Amino acid sequence: MAEQKKQKNYEESDVQFRGIFWSGIGLFAVIGFSFLIIIGFFNFLENWQGKSSKPVSPLAELQQPPAGPRLQVDPELELIQFKVIEDSLVNTYGWIQKEAGVVRIPVDEAMKLMLQRGFPVRADFEERKTMSEKRGAH
Repeated sequence: MAEQKKQKNYEESDVQFRGIFWSGIGLFAVIGFSFLIIIGFFNFLENWQGKSSKPVSPLAELQQPPAGPRLQVDPELELIQFKVIEDSLVNTYGWIQKEAGVVRIPVDEAMKLMLQRGFPVRADFEERKTMSEKRGAH
């Protein structure tokens, strides 16, 4: 019978570090070259814009707000005021309709009361519960 060569199930040689090393060096060179090109391009655009733009008049800096009604003169202040009003509605006691006896209580207190008293149950809930138990449905 002819001799059969044994097949090896592993690499016989090591990884070629020289190729990996030069690939990494090439990658860093390309990244560095690209970085330098981009920096040069930005400097060119900055100088080009400075030369081509007209000098701004000192009066142009004093821009007037547009004529007509302003919807929000100071949005930050309006937001702060809105939050204060909403927080006072959520965290304080007060009347909603005094004639009808409807009051407002803080949310935390309302949650505590609901846990103490329990949530309301619909009137037909017990009837449905007994019907489903009779059918054997869960």
